Amino acid sequence: MTPQTVAALPDVEHPCELLSPVSRATMQDLREDALDAFLKKARRAEPKLRDLPRDELFHTLNLKAEDRPTLLAMLLFGIWPQAYFPCLHVCATAFPGREVGELGFAGERFTDTERIEGTIEEMLFRAMGFVGRNTRRATIFDDRGRRTDRYEFPAVAVRAALLTALAHRDYGFRGERLPIDLQIFCDRLVVRCPGGPVRGLVRNPMLLKTLAWLGATDAQADGEEVIRRSLAAAGMP
Repeated sequence: MTPQTVAALPDVEHPCELLSPVSRATMQDLREDALDAFLKKARRAEPKLRDLPRDELFHTLNLKAEDRPTLLAMLLFGIWPQAYFPCLHVCATAFPGREVGELGFAGERFTDTERIEGTIEEMLFRAMGFVGRNTRRATIFDDRGRRTDRYEFPAVAVRAALLTALAHRDYGFRGERLPIDLQIFCDRLVVRCPGGPVRGLVRNPMLLKTLAWLGATDAQADGEEVIRRSLAAAGMP
């Protein structure tokens, strides 16, 4: 369930694309309420930002360049980021068997599919929902009648895998042409992202820092380690 590297793409960092202005986009393409809430969190988290004027704050946080929103801003606060970057989505598919193309009992090639779009947080939420409705859940009652739900894949591990893919994918020229693949088979869950994590390096440091300020992730967290520990706690390999 660890995010896997797409073999056709090299592990090359593209730090500038996220901070570059989005042509044709304007600041009106961002959600004002979400942006205001984030600016308040950023000012609380970093004392040096507290007295900066709003427009200067946009530039300091890499949300605006050349009077246009950056790709970073669109991915986090855009009304519809895929209007400008149609391939920056999650392609979610549930298959009936163990391999792509293996048919189910009724001849079906897949049991569910969804093109998941939106901001990074919205895609994370919807992808978690897709996994929830396409995986098994066991309900167990103990001797005292207390109920416990045991999921096929630990939610903590699933969230970590998806967030790692969204945060560490390649947002460069080649990477932006490919979506993240979320595939659910009868025996496993697979997350593939363009470029994949770069060992020993942080691919998108400003994105990770901004996600931490938003409360979506811990800036110090290691996604793969979270996955391993969660699976081990659930008794899974």
